[in-house]
Amino acid sequence: MNGTRGDREEVERNRASTPRRSSSPRRRCLDVQAQDFGLLIHPYRNHPLMEHVRSQLKSRGPVGFSELQRALKDFDAQGKLALTREAFGEALDVNDITISTIEADTLCSLFLIEGRGLMDYEDFLQALRGPLDNDRRFWVHAVYDSFEKYDDDSVDVEEVIRRFDPSGDPEVVSGIKKTK
Repeated sequence: MNGTRGDREEVERNRASTPRRSSSPRRRCLDVQAQDFGLLIHPYRNHPLMEHVRSQLKSRGPVGFSELQRALKDFDAQGKLALTREAFGEALDVNDITISTIEADTLCSLFLIEGRGLMDYEDFLQALRGPLDNDRRFWVHAVYDSFEKYDDDSVDVEEVIRRFDPSGDPEVVSGIKKTK
């Protein structure tokens, strides 16, 4: 998956020559810049407890994150993308995440939904993902640059759908989402 220097130079040359289309208000477009792909910084991403959980998941390989994601969904009995502190702790236990009860409570409190006493586990997962490494960021930019863009740098949603195979997406693999 490593981008070689030659790959990177070719992508840069192609970026400059990528055709542009005039914007059309009747077409559904993705109004996303390449730098927006997965680069948003969550305020708790670098919290020491997040780093601790992330390192345990990484030690399990590519399935670690997907298994935790599935367990959180399974413990969400009401399907509201929210968990009690107890359910969150159980989901961590099922995945052999070794943190104390106090640490689990602390993590849970970082992602509480105001006024509900429940944690937003989707927000937790978003923060847990961590930033894209340079190689992945390179390939995300390369794929984005391969699309024909409108004058405003948006791309046609139908073109993305035609070219995207979601079967390897972690949320599809974990059973949270289904391919359509």
